[in-house]
Amino acid sequence: MGASQRVARALLVVGTVAAVFGLSKLHASRIADPAYDFTSSFRFGWAVAYVVALVVAAYAVGLPDLPRTRRSGVASAVAATLGAAAAVSLVQLVVGDALLPRFVVFAGVLVLVPWYLICVNLAGDGRDRALHQDRVVVVGEQAEIAPLREEIERYAELPAEIVAVLAPEEAAVTGARSRPLEERVAAEGATVVVLDRRAQVEPSIVSQAAALHESGIR
Repeated sequence: MGASQRVARALLVVGTVAAVFGLSKLHASRIADPAYDFTSSFRFGWAVAYVVALVVAAYAVGLPDLPRTRRSGVASAVAATLGAAAAVSLVQLVVGDALLPRFVVFAGVLVLVPWYLICVNLAGDGRDRALHQDRVVVVGEQAEIAPLREEIERYAELPAEIVAVLAPEEAAVTGARSRPLEERVAAEGATVVVLDRRAQVEPSIVSQAAALHESGIR
């Protein structure tokens, strides 16, 4: 999971908490007659339960990572928010009491559908960047990694990330079935292999790199 997707998940939770508690506070202080202290009322606990229901419903329909189109994002956001609202309404119907104001329940739906769409778009942007980012495995000394990283950031045609660094000794073949460089490239899903000068004169490393190039690894 990329950084953008982790941020999107965190924002989904934070936005849900802010929306439900903000609307609850607004209702308690400005709409209810008489006004009441939300944080010391029995409704505080039910607001927490509503937040949990919304987050669980959002994750259950795959938000924010799963939707790939705007239409599927809207459908998932609506399904999650209405599902949680319906669950709370059903509980209120069973117990015969307004555990949460209807204003909070349904205004939460109106506020959170667009917020969840923002989270979906953020996760999608991160996913798209990851799909178009080279993953680099370097065979070389640690001292050469910093300048190489700087060179990649400045001059690479595509965004690139160094995902693994192997010392020449680690990448060299040590037995009949030993192919450490090829195995590491496969494990990391790498698209580019870079060899330093020492690695370039080690026949077993060069042969592995050649095999990788033949398979499409740059």
